[in-house]
Amino acid sequence: TALLCGTAQGQALQIVGTDVPPLIYQHQGRVQGFCVDLVQALQQRLKDDAPIQLLPWPRVIAMAQASADVLLVCPKRTREREDRFLWVGPLYTSQTFFYVRADNPVRLHSLEQARTLSGVLLPRASYSYEWLQAQGFGNLKPIGGTGINPLRMLIAGREPALVLEDTQLQALLDEAELPANSVRPAYLALVADGYLAFSTATAATRVRTWQQQLDQMKRDGSYEALYQRWFGRKPSAELLRT
Repeated sequence: TALLCGTAQGQALQIVGTDVPPLIYQHQGRVQGFCVDLVQALQQRLKDDAPIQLLPWPRVIAMAQASADVLLVCPKRTREREDRFLWVGPLYTSQTFFYVRADNPVRLHSLEQARTLSGVLLPRASYSYEWLQAQGFGNLKPIGGTGINPLRMLIAGREPALVLEDTQLQALLDEAELPANSVRPAYLALVADGYLAFSTATAATRVRTWQQQLDQMKRDGSYEALYQRWFGRKPSAELLRT
């Protein structure tokens, strides 16, 4: 039975993510964040000790497509990605806004209007980059590489707007030492849930056990405590549903 169980669970997991504070990021040489704490809590319950690696997004995607037993930490579950992974979650909900400088009077009422802006900053690794490209945006100015704070670029006037998830905003404001009122949301573009995503060749039993343990965390209150510690508020009823 042990042999069968081991085969069903597959090989050792490779757990990978890309830098998206406060969900997953490196601080003083240690990978941390809400999703990191959650994954490690699940690993404890599952007796799994695979390390979490922080890699550039193209490499993360390439690994997931090349082999089984790769776990992506916290990507958004969008219609475009639905069939590319096996999903465990949901873990959190994020709203993606077009942000502008507080002194910019621009009002956006549609994606059509946003397409007419002279340029739109956004992190290259973000799901909104894929999504807005698919919506026919020709004015996207992707920002790549670690250590570049997109809010600083917006404040410096590099482009009139920045597309960003609300979950990331505070961490980037803190890092840039900017007050919260230095930017404002001009348009809500997208709402999506963050999940854990397994490569499609991963055994269904492995994916199921991770989902079962997450459901258990939601029932016993440990998920809620973790969520509140990172976001300062309780998770929604939808997130707590198992």
